[in-house]
Amino acid sequence: MPALVFSQESVSQQLWGNAVFGIPKGKHLYLEIDVEPKKQISGMDSWGNLDVTPLIEYYPNSWIDLTGEMTVGYTNQSTAVNTLELTPRLGIRFHLFENVWQYFETSERIPLSRLTLATFIRLEVRNFWYSIDYDSEHENRLRLRIESKIAINHEKLSDDNTIYLFTDAEYYVPFGEDISERFASKFRFRIGPGYRLTYANRFELLFIYDFARDTLYDNVDRDAIALDLRFKFYF
Repeated sequence: MPALVFSQESVSQQLWGNAVFGIPKGKHLYLEIDVEPKKQISGMDSWGNLDVTPLIEYYPNSWIDLTGEMTVGYTNQSTAVNTLELTPRLGIRFHLFENVWQYFETSERIPLSRLTLATFIRLEVRNFWYSIDYDSEHENRLRLRIESKIAINHEKLSDDNTIYLFTDAEYYVPFGEDISERFASKFRFRIGPGYRLTYANRFELLFIYDFARDTLYDNVDRDAIALDLRFKFYF
């Protein structure tokens, strides 16, 4: 297959949203539900998607997070094709600075400094079923991420009314045949501002850049950019 020459017409431009509901449960356990709609607003294909991801995190100590999650997704891939996704994930996050501590009055596990830096490793099993006569597809994939937050107007990320900068970079390593679907991304970079209003309410606006992403009909590499508005509510 000849190499794809990127052009403005081939760039997929997308709008994402996240409504994240978090429930800390004591010093060592955290529960979350993430509701995430996505919509392509320009590009070669036209699709819309809704993912719902319940998550559980366990904290054995101050510098390790153990995570388990399950994404259930539905995609209107085109006028003729719909996709159902079921993707469980297991992960481990390593905090590179020992600056995480438990606030007992809110059961919130938060950093005590201006900066956080962590690595996040996840193994996921991706499963797809199609509404027309396509074979179901299954793939194992390793995701390797480095992530960071830095407070801008306060000395600690845990302070209310704190503006911060969020950034991460993630590399995807698939095992087996590629999934011929719109999100088999090989690399993703995210950056944008966040605002912690109170313990219960946080907001983020992220710019996302993807490349090496497969489509439903062939395996060409394409650029994708997305704007993601995230709202987080903690009980």
